Amino acid sequence: LLHFAKEENLQNKLKEVLLEAHFVKGSNIGDKNILAELGKNIGLSDVIIERFMNSQEQSEEVQKDIYEAFQ
Repeated sequence: LLHFAKEENLQNKLKEVLLEAHFVKGSNIGDKNILAELGKNIGLSDVIIERFMNSQEQSEEVQKDIYEAFQ
């Protein structure tokens, strides 16, 4: 979802919300429905959230980020 949020310049805000949800509230941020709700709460457009919920569109970029993080 962070990759999608970047399109609307909300990546940093979402990152903060995700960290709070996980570490403070104990939310399961691996659940797409919870992620969608968090996205809505910060103002992500319905179009972006719908794309996130129904696609693997950004999977190559995500896999690249994961690979780079372990280097």
